[in-house]
Amino acid sequence: MSQPVFSIITPTFNRGSLLPKIWESLKNQTFRDFEWIIIDDGSTDNTKEIVNSFNDPRLVFERFPQNRGVNAARNKGLDLARGKYVFYVDSDDLLLPNALEIFLKLWNEVPEDVGCVITPCLDLETKKKIGFFEKEKMYLNYEDIVCERKIAGEMNACWKREIIGNERLPEEIIGCEAILWWRLAKKTRIFFCNIPTKLYSQAKVGRISSSDKMIQNAPKMIRGYEILIQEHSGAWKKYCPETYCYYLNSLVLRNLFAGNKKEAKKWLKLAFKEKPFSILTLLLYLLSFINSKIIIIVYTFYHKIKIRFQ
Repeated sequence: MSQPVFSIITPTFNRGSLLPKIWESLKNQTFRDFEWIIIDDGSTDNTKEIVNSFNDPRLVFERFPQNRGVNAARNKGLDLARGKYVFYVDSDDLLLPNALEIFLKLWNEVPEDVGCVITPCLDLETKKKIGFFEKEKMYLNYEDIVCERKIAGEMNACWKREIIGNERLPEEIIGCEAILWWRLAKKTRIFFCNIPTKLYSQAKVGRISSSDKMIQNAPKMIRGYEILIQEHSGAWKKYCPETYCYYLNSLVLRNLFAGNKKEAKKWLKLAFKEKPFSILTLLLYLLSFINSKIIIIVYTFYHKIKIRFQ
């Protein structure tokens, strides 16, 4: 088979019922030179049968015999990707009909030294744009990305496959996709254009970023935040100290969820040193003297109240 222009990667676990909607959004693309790589992370539902029913040569299906985690599935998708350009579409997200055509047009317009093109997402329910961006079109560098100072929130990032190379996500942790993307941001320029290409589900249930999953997965997320701090603290201290404090406090909170109070206090010291009068850091310090179960109850209650009044 000839090399496709785009490789679209979808990791999935027991979400076979959602895949037909993604397939419809792909079949309806105005540009059709793509491969869709589906990585089944050890599902126990009928995912394989559903994928087989699509019966299209552009589909690539791989199934893990047991659940290995979303990062392993994402990495396997990259291993299999043959396209010139690569991006992810999660199992509860959809592409807009002209998404691939938009990306191809943008890739044909940007200079060769650009390794990633980013576009906004629309909320799947409200169809409103998600996130923040400073300008309609702009070039971004590594500092812009790690400081989230010109762009922030959920975006659709399409990468040159050659830029990704052999870089992969750590599989012993959960989430923290930024580990991979921020490493790549050191290698290349990035272009942002305010033309939406994806419908993104902001449903809280089941998301790694949801409060219940964050509490449940805290032990496996701690290492991810440690890696981010280790690799980017220099840039944060120089360009955006408030971002450094945010990630320090995030690591503190996850350690408190996991009952690692000694570790939490170690990172608290760094947070106080960087920003002595932070109310959030002070609150986390006070919480570090409370039982972990009570911390989880307080956080869960706060999160529900926050969502209710959004």
